Amino acid sequence: AVFRGFESCGGLSSSCFLSGVGQGVVFASNRAGKAGGAVHVACSHVGAACAGLFAPPLGTAVPVFVASVMFRGNAATLYGNAMSTEASTLEWARESQNSTSLLQSVAPGLQTLSLAVELHDDLNSVVRGKGESVSFVVCSSGGTCSEDSGVLPATVQALDPATGGSRVVLGVECVLGSTQAVVRVAVLGAASPDLERTITVKCRCNAGQARQEVVGRGTWVCRQCAPGDVVADPNNPAHSCETCPAGAVCSGGKLEGKVAGSLWEADIATGRYQLKTCPPGFAIFARDSYEDQMCAVCEPGWYCLGREISPTKCPKASHSVERAKAKAACTPAVFVSLKISLPMSKEDFEVPETLQKFKAGLAAAAEVDVSMVSIEAYAQTSAGRRVHAIPQVAGLSGSPQVARLVGSPQVMGLGGSASSRDLVRFGGSLVGVPSTVSLGVQDDAQGDGGGGALGDAPPLP
Repeated sequence: AVFRGFESCGGLSSSCFLSGVGQGVVFASNRAGKAGGAVHVACSHVGAACAGLFAPPLGTAVPVFVASVMFRGNAATLYGNAMSTEASTLEWARESQNSTSLLQSVAPGLQTLSLAVELHDDLNSVVRGKGESVSFVVCSSGGTCSEDSGVLPATVQALDPATGGSRVVLGVECVLGSTQAVVRVAVLGAASPDLERTITVKCRCNAGQARQEVVGRGTWVCRQCAPGDVVADPNNPAHSCETCPAGAVCSGGKLEGKVAGSLWEADIATGRYQLKTCPPGFAIFARDSYEDQMCAVCEPGWYCLGREISPTKCPKASHSVERAKAKAACTPAVFVSLKISLPMSKEDFEVPETLQKFKAGLAAAAEVDVSMVSIEAYAQTSAGRRVHAIPQVAGLSGSPQVARLVGSPQVMGLGGSASSRDLVRFGGSLVGVPSTVSLGVQDDAQGDGGGGALGDAPPLP
């Protein structure tokens, strides 16, 4: 075997290192304990004078011919069965090359980069048995990148002598105002630019994530939103994880209205979603409250045209069932209004289940559908835990129904009573029923010690 060492490897550019070997020379069955079974060149390249003479490329077990020189059956323990050189280039290992698409975009702080590099000689053999170390550093996308300019401390790892490669998992942070980062990998102490590699990575948060500044480092990362939260634009620095509004369902960082046909739009400035329109039969509820906004079912006695239009009350002496979509749904009706005292606080009365139970009890007593009952007003009295409520019942057709309603002040199962000072009035004429009926049940003086007033609640008609 031939070992070619040169005081100046620059001379290889003008003459091939095999010059003068002779004609018809065959390098066969040679063995090397390290590199270059037949020939090892103690330079990082074979030189321009030789580069075009090799076919097929060296570094394989296939016989290689150089002019009239033949290589056959040579082997090396570490690398370069026929020929070898010193380390020439730093290359991405196969697993990194195959995952290029994954390296083009990363969610900093949540995703990592798995990188692998190898040292190659000038004949494309993986250089094994060397003791070099490699540094991995993440830098901003502008300017030079070195161990001293990284946004994170450099990771230094020795090349594996058995494989000639180095594998590392890197965390990434991006500089504020930037959407890219540069990862530089270089052999420590190497002056040749061929012994380093760089890759540009796009920093991008995914759905259900939001940007977060890393205090003290001038960088940003992505953070995962809590389950059920939503973020309008994961890559807008002004947008953050938000609680899902009451009228929507949020999954995977995306928002969808609970009511089909509702339209939600994100405010670009704040990143919060706003309910813009509802379908007919619904109206926007809590328009000014981000968390409470929803498309609410149109209440009985009202009709809702949808879009951004507020509910409209049915004309006098008419009523509608819930989800009424137009004024035509308001049909003529006779009403009964009464004032009932309930032994509970205003907050307890406002619980949806309690309101529904109250309305269902009145509907059952009057033998009408619960959609015919509406709560016109309610307020807590000034003394004691007692609510005065004014329900209104539509669709009563005669005195028997009114009598059942008037005679059953506790049908709602809430322990309520109607005061003898309170009156039942009708929005229309009923045969055989006087226009004013005294309930004659429990007097307020026997109840909470003073009936109080409805405050801002409207008076009975």
